[in-house]
This record gives sequence, structure tokens and C-alpha cells, in this order.
Amino acid sequence: MIRVTTSILLLLIFSLRPATAQSRSVGAYGQVPGFEQVLVPFDTATIPGQFGTRWSAELWVRNDAERPVNLFPERCSFIGLEGPCPKRIDVPGNTTTLLDVLAFTYGDRAPGVLLYIPQDRIGDIYFNLRIRDLSKQLESAGTEVPIVREAELRTGRTTLLNVPLKAGSRANLRVYSPDLFGARFVVRVYRQSTDELLVDRAFSEGFPTDPPFPPLVPATFDFSAALHDAGFAGGGGVRVVIEPIRPGGTRFWPLLGITDNVTQEVTFITPQ
Repeated sequence: MIRVTTSILLLLIFSLRPATAQSRSVGAYGQVPGFEQVLVPFDTATIPGQFGTRWSAELWVRNDAERPVNLFPERCSFIGLEGPCPKRIDVPGNTTTLLDVLAFTYGDRAPGVLLYIPQDRIGDIYFNLRIRDLSKQLESAGTEVPIVREAELRTGRTTLLNVPLKAGSRANLRVYSPDLFGARFVVRVYRQSTDELLVDRAFSEGFPTDPPFPPLVPATFDFSAALHDAGFAGGGGVRVVIEPIRPGGTRFWPLLGITDNVTQEVTFITPQ
């Protein structure tokens, strides 16, 4: 399984902050007027995993219109000075393209990315994201990962059902947020068959008081320790509840992955 952690360095390198950023509310910080924000949980980096695995993500985008589109805002501000954004993600018209959004990897981290579709082009753009273990590429076509549209981001208590915790597999729980503020979450794990509370754990993460904008890389939280604390839950399924408790209105989206230690098959569980 790919291990994902918060990458402040990437946020600082690839993002710019507008002069009005301090006036934005928490829940609206990452939003850009005139654009739909799209969360891609993995960039196209190839990174090493456990048991000799090499994980790669392929991000495909289709522009169904004749006009080209840039999937990053045209204008940015930095230290109060507005100008053209230094980053462009261009997709020609009537074209299907394999994107490589970040120019480099950062150790064994695989941050997600944020793309921005102009509001008048939302119906033209389609995505597909798939991860696979390159060490077994002849045995598997990989596993599709959801692309998260802005309306699908969560702001309150969110539940993941039927999570299989069992021996011979490893569990990974990541939470992504486009709102680059310090945050505090509570993660609770319940035995699915009896509703017995197995884990009740709080997680906190701090960020710079003057975060970059618009963000190209979301904040990424690793809450896998809550699943490890739950153990194998008797070999049965569990219910996982994630709730932001500070600040209110924080937008987020959880992705829970279960990887088989033998086959390296990945199963993703997302909020439905």
C-alpha cells in the first residue's frame, strides 16, 4: 500500500496565496471563484511499497470539446502581487491525455493533487485514476481510485462501512483536505456486528498560519494508527467514523485501503 503523509514542502513550492486569503472562511479557503475544484488522491509518482512492491498511479483526462483547457487557475497572487500563475495543466481539445502534475516525487510520499475545471467547461472534462503494482503488472490491470468532485467533499461526521480488518492484510486510512489550516479529527472504530466501540482516538495536525493559495497539493492526514489499534476485530468487519472537531466547516474526503500481503490486491472503501 502506498504510504501518504502531509507534505508541507510541496504545498509551499507549488501554490500561491492571494492577498485576500486571510479573509476567507475555513470551509471556503481552497475554493476559487469560477472553478470547480477536483481532488485526485494520488499523483502519477512511482514509489516503493512493502514486500517488494512498486506502486504507480495513472491519471488520465479527456477533453471532449474542441477548445483546449487549462486545469489550473490562470491568475495567482503572491505577497499581495497578482500575476499569471506559474503552473499550467493544459489539455488540448478532443484529446485523451496521461497527466503528470507534479514534476518530482518527495521521498516515499505520494501526495494527491488538486485540479481546477472552469465552470463553463465542467461537462467537457472526464477523468480516470488507476493504481497498480508494477512488480505484478502482467497479473493485474490495477485498481480504480475515485476522482472526487467538489460537491462530494465532506464537512461533518462521515462513516465508512464494512471495513474488513483481517490477518494477512494491511490497512491504510488517509484523509485529504483542500483547506490548508490546522485541523483536529476524531476517529472511532466500531465492531460492525455488535456496534462495540473498539477505538476512540483524536488526531491533530498543524499548518502555517499563512497557507499558500490556490493549493495544488491538498493537506493529507494519515489516520491508519486507529485501524492498527483496532487489531483484527476478531476477523470481522468494522465501521469507521471520521469527524472533524476543529475548526468547523473543514472540507475533507477519506480514502481507506486494504492491501492483501500475498497478492497485493488493493480494495478501497470510500464514503457512499
